[in-house]
Amino acid sequence: QEHKTTGNHISLVEGTHSLEVKGDLAEKVSGALGIKVDGDIVLESSSRISLKVGGSFVVVHSGGVDIVGPKINLNGGGSPGTPINTLQPAVMDALADEQYDRGNAGGGNDGEPSDEDESEGGEEDKDDSDELVIPVYAKSCLKEKGCTDAGTTMEPSKHFGDMALFAQPVEDDCCGYGTHYHDDEVEQLAQSAKKTSGANSLTGEMTVASAGVAVPLAAEQSAGVLTRVWGTLGAWGGEGFLSVSKTVPALGVLVSALYPIPAGEGSDKVPGRDEQWLENELRRKAQSGETAATRARFLFQRNTAGELRTYGYHTPAGSELEGVRVALMEWNKEFSRYEFSPVSDSGPKIFWTPAKPEGSEQPIHTGTPVEPVDLPDIYVNPIPDEKTDITTPPSPMPEERNFNDWILVFPDGAELTPIYVYLKTARDEAGTVTGKGEVLAGTGRWLSQAGKSLGVPIPQQVANKLRSKSFNNFDEFRAAFWTAVGECPELLSQFNKANQTLIKRGRAPYTISRQRVGGRGTFEIHHIDEIQYGGEVYDIDNLRVNTPKNHIRLHK
Repeated sequence: QEHKTTGNHISLVEGTHSLEVKGDLAEKVSGALGIKVDGDIVLESSSRISLKVGGSFVVVHSGGVDIVGPKINLNGGGSPGTPINTLQPAVMDALADEQYDRGNAGGGNDGEPSDEDESEGGEEDKDDSDELVIPVYAKSCLKEKGCTDAGTTMEPSKHFGDMALFAQPVEDDCCGYGTHYHDDEVEQLAQSAKKTSGANSLTGEMTVASAGVAVPLAAEQSAGVLTRVWGTLGAWGGEGFLSVSKTVPALGVLVSALYPIPAGEGSDKVPGRDEQWLENELRRKAQSGETAATRARFLFQRNTAGELRTYGYHTPAGSELEGVRVALMEWNKEFSRYEFSPVSDSGPKIFWTPAKPEGSEQPIHTGTPVEPVDLPDIYVNPIPDEKTDITTPPSPMPEERNFNDWILVFPDGAELTPIYVYLKTARDEAGTVTGKGEVLAGTGRWLSQAGKSLGVPIPQQVANKLRSKSFNNFDEFRAAFWTAVGECPELLSQFNKANQTLIKRGRAPYTISRQRVGGRGTFEIHHIDEIQYGGEVYDIDNLRVNTPKNHIRLHK
């Protein structure tokens, strides 16, 4: 066996088999990993999978499929393919220039350029249309066409598309027999909307904004129809209405300006050339549990004075904040509506109901339209660089866990473009811990049964540390919960060193690999009585610790 290291390029060779590690993988686990068998097939995996034969490449990545070769045939089946011009995406330049690829393919003279390399001229003659565009859901209109970089200055949300805020309508709860989630701040916002007559409406059309109080007579009691209290969604959706679990007092919606055409059109576009995610790709991401990049995200957040406000943030490429969960709005024939039901309690049920569903005679009860509140615009702020001095932002800098947002994509043929939604939920509300916890029986490991039944209860000694303490939101409680676990030696000793470090930092420990699902690899806290159905958020006795796999099963 031969081992060779040149800089951070590692090569392992045994017989006709070789393993090569390039990029920064020698220093950290990222970069690219190449495995070559007999010099004929190369499989590379990082953000893409590549197949290479001689000078031809097929690359599958999150943005689509790239094909490079001296001759490419498209075959519809049953006949020789039709030759087309070679595609030369910039993402393949590094592969084409690698000396080890050229040498093993037999097409180079120790890395010297061949006649073919210079036949198309230099960099100056390169066609800009061949440059790969990084697709995003939304970007600022200040960025030129083909550029999907994040902004660096404060901008209004309208630079990214149409936005509206919705709130649950204020209702008489019939002396408690029709109770739903109550939120004073949202109620004040909704009441001010009702009292505002003549506020400047941003649209005169009958759209989701003005039809937002229509109520289907067959609607589930657990879902509340939302009233628009600010902004507009333009012509998106036509006559229809949005509804969501009653535990969601407020919801924001952005319709990206990158999606001006109805769903289903533009299917002949080439992946990697468009600025926006193609809708088929979003559907694939929804089914596989992947995230999709966007250049702005929004959340309901309290400012430094403790007041609830809506904030937007630029999300640069490569940052932990650029990826947003994607969900498919599926058609429910029984209720004649599109709906999204998450597999865990990380999100609520969201519904979109056309005012006149095709093939349905379902009656619709329409309430009085509500004019929007005349509020200032919502702004998108840059995330400060720790190395630079910058004015203190009006609210704490967000982390990924602070966002509760989704990109919702509709089925092919629905003629509804994808929307971005962000939510204020009961989980975001302050609360005080109650409950006693349970005395652990036996001598086994505490979390050994977290992958079964309802999961495992909260130990009494942990409950004693948290009871009567108040938290601003459930994320804050979750961090305190794991910190409290770390303060119990008899519990902490049950974890390996790496997990002990996480727990002491207020982070959830990792489960065994077979209990992980997709990007969810750490233990999760499950509410027995779900929040969306009125379950207590901070009641220790309503909580169980679960593995991701079991948690997903519980919510199916």
